[in-house]
Amino acid sequence: MSKVKHFEHQGVKAFKLGHAYWGKPLIWVHVYWLDGLLIDSGQRKMQKYLLALLKDLPMQQIALTHHHEDHSGNIKALQQYYQVPVWAGDKTRQLVASGFKIKNYQKFVFGNMPPTDQLLPLPDQITTDKYQLTPIFTPGHAQDHYAFYEAQQGWLFSGDLYLGKIKYIRQDENVPQMIASIKKVLQYDFDTLFCAHHPRLTSGKQHMRHKLQYLEDLSGKIHQLHAQGNGVQQIIKKLHRKEIRLGKLITSNDIGVDYLVRSILKDKVLHEQT
Repeated sequence: MSKVKHFEHQGVKAFKLGHAYWGKPLIWVHVYWLDGLLIDSGQRKMQKYLLALLKDLPMQQIALTHHHEDHSGNIKALQQYYQVPVWAGDKTRQLVASGFKIKNYQKFVFGNMPPTDQLLPLPDQITTDKYQLTPIFTPGHAQDHYAFYEAQQGWLFSGDLYLGKIKYIRQDENVPQMIASIKKVLQYDFDTLFCAHHPRLTSGKQHMRHKLQYLEDLSGKIHQLHAQGNGVQQIIKKLHRKEIRLGKLITSNDIGVDYLVRSILKDKVLHEQT
């Protein structure tokens, strides 16, 4: 069944939302509230829970890290209820306004994605009475992805940039871009990592460095194996990994270990027979 958890850290309220038809939720999604600002809006299937959690909190503005349905799924309902500005990157605004298509598994897990064209361009700074957040363009997980940095507090609202040691990716993700984006945010001084799925409340920068090292080491191994004449499936085997065939079936071939390998090799093996 659907579940809600929440915690507060240094004045930031985190709401952890997990939808399930039975048993434990497959995926938890965090949205964050601070001083009248909501960062991301969670998945559509958790709308009534989120609205209930927020009803006693002042709401002055909302910001989206990216368009994915577990981040923007409730934006239309929140916008209609609160009548406040919603900030988003240019590509995010285009995608949300168009009612971007999602696959059946995404509808099943997260819910429908109602379109809305009432989003505003991200300002150079998102300002509240207490805080000032700097949007940082961080593509890779999604082409429209942004993180938000609060310098005085040492906070990074990282959306899906961190996530931990990923074992597979969606077919539209770009690992070299992830690496570049992580290097970009590591230029900033932060300790708290408000990740949308796996927050790290202390030593956040160290956790992000570990993610970078993991991706760089993995990339090095994959390039080395490819230079030795190995194809995608051979590389997966020599990395001692297995393709998630059930996952591919359930997601209509939207996720895979092979996409991780292909992304690292870019277009070198894009059309390779496997």
